[in-house]
Amino acid sequence: MASPALPSPTLTRSLTLSSVVIFGLAYMTPIIVLGIFGIVAEVTGGATPAAYLVALVAMLFTASSYGRMAAAYPVAGSAYSYVRRAIDSRVGFLVGWAVLLDYLFLPMVIWLIGGAYLGAQFPGVPGWIWILGFILTTTALNIIGIRVAQKANYLLMAFQVLVILLFVALSIGSVVTNSGPMALFRLCTVLQRHRRHQRDLGGGRDRRIFVPRLRRGDDTHGGDDQPA
Repeated sequence: MASPALPSPTLTRSLTLSSVVIFGLAYMTPIIVLGIFGIVAEVTGGATPAAYLVALVAMLFTASSYGRMAAAYPVAGSAYSYVRRAIDSRVGFLVGWAVLLDYLFLPMVIWLIGGAYLGAQFPGVPGWIWILGFILTTTALNIIGIRVAQKANYLLMAFQVLVILLFVALSIGSVVTNSGPMALFRLCTVLQRHRRHQRDLGGGRDRRIFVPRLRRGDDTHGGDDQPA
């Protein structure tokens, strides 16, 4: 007599659509860009927003792909389940481990960055104390359960949105104060090319590399390129 077939193990859905969206946004940590924005903007001559726009296009394609896969395979497991069902279970196994390692290493980076910032703000407190506090808080939220983590994500995202809005307001105020209101309309529309001259040792010729970058306050649309 054949034994009855056991049901295949599945993951339980416990989050709503809005909770999943907030979880994804909190996982990306939107304000993390503020940590390097000033440095990158200074080095690239203001091309940071253009780089973010290019990255946004790639992220939109990724989001669209996840949406299509979620509609085709309405099961829990995210990329692991999608790859396992669409390609092969062994490839899905590798993707699952890659995602797991991402979840493991990314919090470490955030803990280190947060510890460095708080250590600079409060030099009297050892940096390891901040990192240990982050580890204990994150661990406690995950042990207590996804529901509590969901509420924590809502609070963190509300705080990050406020920080981003404050950053945008201060940036607009700085541009208007230094360059006038019309400079706001030239920040992302003026793209000027700059040439770098590098000697080609093999052929003895100048090799010109054009590097596009945004320049604040420059409303020229023609003329000779300036050497970088």
